[in-house]
Amino acid sequence: MYVYVREAQRSFQVRLACLILAWLLVACTFCIPVAAQDTGIAAANTDIAAKNYDKAYLKLKPLADNGNAVAQYYIGVMYEQGLGQAQSYASAAEWYQKAAKAGDARAQNNLGLLYETGRGVPEDLSTAVTFYQKAADGGLHQAQYTVGRMYGEGRGVQQDFVKSALWYQKAAIQGDVAAQTALGTLYANGTGVTQDDKMAVRWWLAASEGRSAEGQYLLARMYSRGKGAIQDEAKAIELDRASAGQGFAPAQTMLGIRYETGKAVVQDYKAAVDWYERAAKQGAAQAQNNLAGLIFLGKGTSQDISAAVSLWRASAEQGYAEAQSNLGLRYLDGKGVAIDSAQAFGWLHKAADQNLAAAQYNLGVMYFKGTGVAQDIDEAKKWLTKASAQGNQDAIRGLATLTAKE
Repeated sequence: MYVYVREAQRSFQVRLACLILAWLLVACTFCIPVAAQDTGIAAANTDIAAKNYDKAYLKLKPLADNGNAVAQYYIGVMYEQGLGQAQSYASAAEWYQKAAKAGDARAQNNLGLLYETGRGVPEDLSTAVTFYQKAADGGLHQAQYTVGRMYGEGRGVQQDFVKSALWYQKAAIQGDVAAQTALGTLYANGTGVTQDDKMAVRWWLAASEGRSAEGQYLLARMYSRGKGAIQDEAKAIELDRASAGQGFAPAQTMLGIRYETGKAVVQDYKAAVDWYERAAKQGAAQAQNNLAGLIFLGKGTSQDISAAVSLWRASAEQGYAEAQSNLGLRYLDGKGVAIDSAQAFGWLHKAADQNLAAAQYNLGVMYFKGTGVAQDIDEAKKWLTKASAQGNQDAIRGLATLTAKE
């Protein structure tokens, strides 16, 4: 019923949220280098491990005031996260500035993130890159990945995919799974590097071994298609399950598609509904659309046309073409909504503009009949021609009928 469409890349906001979480997780470990463990730092480290942040702060503050960069960095972290002190991005930035000036790569990196997000300091992408670059030059793999990301997105620097690939590779070699995943994508697309499916597989495999949910999902696609590796659906399913088990919505959607269509698994509509629901709850547009289709038909779950329409609407509002088309059809047939030919025309036009053949065909029919729009035979021919070019049989027959009447 549904053609698999690879989920669009995550928005910058989502990826940035993941990046922030990664930084916080690193900071939360409070793993102080052995070289910096003088008596005061070691004592503070013991308090931090026991989550006695108030005591840790009292031990760190005098050291920080005396110029100890490690203490300054951790006081910055404590202010950023509200550990032992009232949460304050401005105070965090102040302490990160002190540690960054002394050459602490972690402080430079965290300060870059504050400038990128405008927390505690004015948003300034150029300054963010400056601090990320210093941390990257100091060998911090998280910063190397971020410099690669900034070059890839053209944020704070002129977009340069070659430099993006170079920085991703530096981080990837150090085992940074986000960089490994991103570098694999560049090789798969031939962006900034020579296109090479085997290299894509190599880096996605490394990311998968580091439990990157995205890396597992992307590697699964290569095994499923036999690109850069011998085709192996069993491995693809195993990787999809591992990724979906970590909550990665595209993998959950893919498992739903497998169970709905019976691709390399026993067809099971209930299992399809289960996986689609998990992804749909995360706002995955494709999963919302596909789940709506099953609920509309009562496959694997109780039929609920109203719920199906709600899901189609949620997906359509995210710009998913199939959902826009399905919602348009509901406004034509009045199932789950009141018949409204103008709404039907609007949604079908959105889907047709995205080159969805079925929507182009239905839009052509609406122009021919004058449903929801003034009759316009030329427009009808235009949309039927577009759908015909994609092999839509209904459009081919309709266009032939129109031509014969001329």
